[in-house]
Parts: sequence; C-alpha cells; structure tokens
Amino acid sequence: METLQRLHNRGSISTGPYQVDNSTAFDRTRTEYYTRDVSSSGSRTTGTISMWVKRGRGDLAQYLFTFGNTDNDDGRTFARFQVDNTLWIGGGSTFWRKTSKVFRDFAAWYHIVVAFDTTQSTANDRIKLYVNGVQETSFSATANPSQNGNLGLNFQKQVIGYNSIDNGQPYDGNICEVVIQDGVASAPTEFGEFDEDTGIWIPIDPSGVTFGTNGAYLNFADSGTMGNDASGGTDFTANNLNSTDLSEDTCTNNFATWDYNTGYLQGDATAFTAGNLIRQGGGSAYTACVGTIGINPFSNTNKWYFEIESSATINGSSNEILFGLISTTTMLDGSHANTNVFSGDSGNFVRYASASFAGEGALQAGGIVGILLECGTTPVFKIYKNDSLVWTKTHGSGGVTFEDEFYLPYVAGASTSLEVIANFGNPVQEFAVASGNSDPNGYGNFEFTTKGGYALCTKNLEEFG
Repeated sequence: METLQRLHNRGSISTGPYQVDNSTAFDRTRTEYYTRDVSSSGSRTTGTISMWVKRGRGDLAQYLFTFGNTDNDDGRTFARFQVDNTLWIGGGSTFWRKTSKVFRDFAAWYHIVVAFDTTQSTANDRIKLYVNGVQETSFSATANPSQNGNLGLNFQKQVIGYNSIDNGQPYDGNICEVVIQDGVASAPTEFGEFDEDTGIWIPIDPSGVTFGTNGAYLNFADSGTMGNDASGGTDFTANNLNSTDLSEDTCTNNFATWDYNTGYLQGDATAFTAGNLIRQGGGSAYTACVGTIGINPFSNTNKWYFEIESSATINGSSNEILFGLISTTTMLDGSHANTNVFSGDSGNFVRYASASFAGEGALQAGGIVGILLECGTTPVFKIYKNDSLVWTKTHGSGGVTFEDEFYLPYVAGASTSLEVIANFGNPVQEFAVASGNSDPNGYGNFEFTTKGGYALCTKNLEEFG
C-alpha cells in the first residue's frame, strides 16, 4: 500500500525513536488559540520558537504566533501564513522576512523554527528561518531590526494560533511540539534531525533544551490541561479549545484529511474548516474533494476504515451527499467534478445518499457512515449506516471491477446548510465521538468499531507498505 499525495516528503512520517502522541487541531471559525501573560521580561533581543504545523485552509492570512502586546517593532513579533501561502515574519510596523517559498502541501507536516538574535553584527543573521531542518535564504523581501534592538520576545504576551493585537486571523490546522526559548537562538538540530535511512527530517526530544525565564514546551499530552507547559513554567490558557481538539494527527503519525487543493476542482475551495476535515456543501451544485491518502486494493491484504458524518438530514432534494472511494483515473481526468462520479459499477465506489439510504431510510443529522475497504485478490467495498451494513460491492461480481490503481476517500455535498465531516481517526469537535474505538494497531478514535479496518495514517502505511 502506498500514498498518492506526497506524504513521504520531509516532515510527514517518522521512523525514529522519538514519537509525538498529540497535536492541537485548530478551527479558525471558533477562534481557537493559546495565550499566557509574561509576568517578568526575559531577553528582548534573543529567543527561538519551534513548532510543527500541518495546514488547514490555505489562501488566507493565519497567525502561527504573536509575542508581545504593543503594536510597534520593539513590542510585537509574529509569524503568519499569508494569502498567497508564503510565510511572513514581522514586527509591529515592519515585515522582517517574506518567503519566496510557498507552503501549499496541505497533506504534510512542516517543521518551522524562527531564531531571533539582534546582538549579531551581521544584519541578516538577526532573524533566521528554518523549514524542515534547512535554513531559508531566498526571500521576496528582507528587512532587519537594528543591532541590539528590542523585539516583542518574552514581553507582555505569548500567543499561539492568533493575532491577539488586532483580534483576528486565527490559525486553521494542526500544531504540535511547540518550544519557546528565552535568551537562546537555536539551530533546528535542537529539535530535529535527518533520519539516516530515509533522509526525512524528524523530531527529537526537546525536553532538555535551555528554556530560559519565559520559555515553554507545549506537547499537548494532557487533555485535561490543554495549555500545560511541560517545561515547568506557567501554563497557557486554552481559548475556545477543549479535549476534543486533542488529535492523534502528528508529525510522527500523519492522518488523512481532505485535500484542500482538490477544492479547486469543483465548488468553493474556501469551504474547508477544522484542518480540512469539514467540507461545506455547495448549494444547488455539489462541492467535491478527495482524501490525502490513497489505497491500492490489490497491493495488500488489509482492511481500511474511515467515517463520515452529515450535519443535516439527507432529504432527497436540497441536502444530498456522494461518498465512498474514487479512482485515480477519474480524479486525474477531472470528471469527479460533477455527479457523473456516481457511476455505480464503473470504476468508482461511491454511494449516493438521498431521502432513502440503501433502503434503510434517510440519514439523519448526526448520522455516521462507515466506509470499509477489504483489500486482496478480490477486493470488497462496504458501507455501514450507523454501524449497520447497508451496501456491499465485490470485485468481479455484478460488473464491479477494481483497477490496479489508487482509490481515495471522496465526498461531495449539496446545500450550503450541509457540512460533510470526516473522521479518519482524528475527529474534531463537530464529530463528537461518544464511544471511542481505535483500529487494530491502537491508532485513531472512531465512533464505531473499525471491523478490523486500519486508520488511514502513516504509521499504518509504514507497517503495511
């Protein structure tokens, strides 16, 4: 089994000994972020922040962090993704760095390190940006603070995931392994290393680094205290976040989501939230998207499972859903951008949910559909409605033919009042899991049992690939 969307690039999968268990899943529509006040000033000239990030919606300004609470260059320091998907580092009135690189891989985890040290005599050494262990040296714009000049570091406030000064532009996506250092400008090797076998940049245990007066380590290990500072400092306050925002999707076990980039193929590409696990319906037309992990049903003998929830009752007119698995061929030729993807037995395995769901009645608001793919020489595709089997298609039976290619999770929804919410084992608040079931390897959190199916995540890919 393999992946279709570049999940084996750096920052996506770890074979190293250090494993990250949890991230925080941020939903921009709820303005979720962490903040704490800095009671005593540390170094105003020198500091480092390291974090692993997996982007949700793109093409929108979103803050990774804001330090300080005064809107001038010596009282505010921040980093944000810009509307053109570049990364900007700035102060209250100056943008210090604007990357030439764009961050458009919404399937991958990026490791971002920003090191500040205004005591450096060489101006361009006063702010250094590293992405996946490599220093960025190409920028569309560069400016530098004055030598020994104060920044917003270790001053007034430390905020993760929000523009706390202008009260806007919250982050959407996942963040894990946040390390703040006060008084130290570190290289990325304090937080990660290149795997000897794969060359992939992977995390290492940061608990022994120098944190300084206002340093912090947020590892999100405790769902009861989401903002716990594992370095022993003052905890952060979690704003609009709760335990349901604790996710197993991390830089060492990357879970599938909807691929934001496929939103351009049909409907409104902005209609994604919750780290690309929620897809808004499109009114009279369907809005479609596909998952970031694809399965070849002939390349392994395992089962694979995920769940989809509808936020509204399917009524056969305005509220309707297509869901299931779409073939690589159909995806690449673009024909999945309309209801022709629902082809019954000709190349795709997508089910149409209208007023009557496979003879079992309508799917009610909050109803959950389970998708199970049983791989092997004779693959089988099954759909469960609220844990009851309602649909089965077997390769070679009744004209059903799987091809030797990837099949990806697929949804398309009609009606702007309808949200299609995915759970690949990494549920968000809108997909409230009451039961709690993991896959046979202990990964993921599902509402119903996985029927022996595995979650679509890189640890399972690594084991069965």
